[in-house]
Amino acid sequence: VGAGPIGWAGGNTYPYVFTGFSSLSMHFSNNSDYNIDTSIFAGNPQQTPSRYFTQGGLPKIHRETWTHVAITFDVTNTVEESSSITVSHITYKAYLNGTCVAAPATDYAVTNIARSGTAVLGNNAVNASRPILGALDEFRVWDTALDAEQVWAEYVRKRDDYDQTKLLGHWTFDDHTTNASGSLVLTDVAHQAGDITCGTGVTVVDGGMEGACVRCSGDTTCWGTFALPVPLEGDFTWTCW
Repeated sequence: VGAGPIGWAGGNTYPYVFTGFSSLSMHFSNNSDYNIDTSIFAGNPQQTPSRYFTQGGLPKIHRETWTHVAITFDVTNTVEESSSITVSHITYKAYLNGTCVAAPATDYAVTNIARSGTAVLGNNAVNASRPILGALDEFRVWDTALDAEQVWAEYVRKRDDYDQTKLLGHWTFDDHTTNASGSLVLTDVAHQAGDITCGTGVTVVDGGMEGACVRCSGDTTCWGTFALPVPLEGDFTWTCW
């Protein structure tokens, strides 16, 4: 996440990196002129009431600087309370630049984590009111919880050091096309998840950490949609620059 301010001039203090990964979303908070002081790393807005996993006192995410972010979820137990309610107990860890900065001891209970539907990159899924203003690169999703050594390998880009067979989706942003409607389509080079179809507020530019990156405009046209092949109902990891 980098190469520009992460926020929105219109007053959006909770820009979303993604939403709709099953029931889970991730966004930042406490936007300021120079940095982002605190991150709300994950949430389950489809639960009533909404459930957010927060952690204060984290290292600052500075503007105009690339930051590597990783979130891991470990589902420790799942209980089917009824035909319509499944409760999953989750522990999570958050990493900035390869270092774990949040590992709450709390075991979070999340309702109905496994949901199908469309995931959204760079905005929220309800009304596109919380876009990112900035840049993203090397977006990856696994259906396993990477350990600390594997997250560090992602950060230093030594991915050959561990098995990547659990990689579910990988968008480099170097590979992209334009569909019949003229929309930018970002290719999943892992060929397991869906390609990302973007709004006009997302453009491919040079200057990423690994080749090209996507620049997000910070307005309501900033979004990209895709569908994972299966709902994420167990352990998973999300990383990007």
